[in-house]
Amino acid sequence: MARWDWYEATVHDGCPSHIVALLQDQHPDSDIGPGRPKHGYLRSAAIVRGDTTLAEVWWDGNPGVHVYGTAENAPAVQAALRAGQLPHKVTRCDSCVDWREVGLFDRMSSAFMAYASEKSITISQVGDWYQGRARTLYLGSKRSPVMLRLYEKGHQMGTDPSWVRLEVVVRPKGSKREQVATWEPSQAFGASRWLVELLQLIGWGDLEPQSVGTVWRPSDTQRARSALVKQYGAILEAWAEEIGWENIPGAIEETRKEQDALKRMYQEAYA
Repeated sequence: MARWDWYEATVHDGCPSHIVALLQDQHPDSDIGPGRPKHGYLRSAAIVRGDTTLAEVWWDGNPGVHVYGTAENAPAVQAALRAGQLPHKVTRCDSCVDWREVGLFDRMSSAFMAYASEKSITISQVGDWYQGRARTLYLGSKRSPVMLRLYEKGHQMGTDPSWVRLEVVVRPKGSKREQVATWEPSQAFGASRWLVELLQLIGWGDLEPQSVGTVWRPSDTQRARSALVKQYGAILEAWAEEIGWENIPGAIEETRKEQDALKRMYQEAYA
């Protein structure tokens, strides 16, 4: 069963003390301690139990109140925000599924790498792949809205070496952040079309592909060039057939000079 392993979001109409109280409701017997604000935030509070930080809340310096929790404490962040009926924008969420099965990592990683290679998806490997210990496979760029990692969790924790974790890291963009705030952990595994296709290899055929990235929009320069090609493309092609594409830049420059000369002559004649 999928669960959140990281949940980070911004509440734009929230009170820091209210959010701290909601988090404490999710963590009985917790205390409030100093946090470590980042990313331009100036003030913070941490929900702690002993030496363990369960969640952090940051505010001031940036719009809104930022909150996050990781590992087994991540689900409580979403639960707290929902309990308080606080609309929020997710900046990052990781969802994971665990298995304990000998040889599973080898089978899954081989199938995943074959798919990624065919589809030209970025592949990164960490750990001892020669001896088969503490391995992690990354698919997708760390800078992209969606990245998948498969790793030997048991080796990481020093426990059962057959413990394998599959985890998707989602960093939604723009208006998609509000949409992701409505998700359950299993929906994160549908965060891109390539991810849905990949997971069909392990029998996950009921995922609905989502879009969490920004919609591409052409720049002003790109729009101007498109308009140029649309209006004058046929003229340029006919010209290229006459003199060759390699000579087009020089011919354009020569035509421009001729036009400038004619313009000066006209201005001098009627000055």
